[in-house]
Amino acid sequence: MTLVGYTSDPKAEEHQVKFDVDGNIIRGYGGKGWDGIGFAEGPGEVVRGLSGEAVRIIKKPSELFQCPTPEGKSFSFFPRLQ
Repeated sequence: MTLVGYTSDPKAEEHQVKFDVDGNIIRGYGGKGWDGIGFAEGPGEVVRGLSGEAVRIIKKPSELFQCPTPEGKSFSFFPRLQ
């Protein structure tokens, strides 16, 4: 995951993702680097982080740590993340 936007952007506050009180996106990122698609400057799900900043989830941990077994099933290194 990564933060959405750029801290070096002189208009960061103007360009940032805006959320409502329930954490739903009101307005997506609008600064330099935005690809014109979705709510951020690249693919992935955008959510409000604990600090209130927009976070782009590129790949969920449960997708990163799946391991196939000889039986054709899969398990996660981190079962609590599923």
